[in-house]
Amino acid sequence: MPITLPVNMIRSITIHPALNGFVVTAGCHSLVFSNPCILTAELKQYLENPEEVEQRYLKDAINANKLGKDLPGAPCPPPVCGEQPAQTTDRIYRR
Repeated sequence: MPITLPVNMIRSITIHPALNGFVVTAGCHSLVFSNPCILTAELKQYLENPEEVEQRYLKDAINANKLGKDLPGAPCPPPVCGEQPAQTTDRIYRR
């Protein structure tokens, strides 16, 4: 018999302080908050209705269509002390 999970299942949540705010990981998604009041208000809304809040964040995600893709490259800085110059096709996380 298959197991059916509730629709409004709350994901695991971790909050890490950063220099200018907080990085919040909910399930496999990461969000950044610079204001602790907004973070706590959003967390309260998420706990009351996780599905609605998740859909809102996914719909309004700034980088949703760019995840896993090459981002437009800026000119590479000159090499430092014999370092190999970066290729413009390098992904942002490899530079």
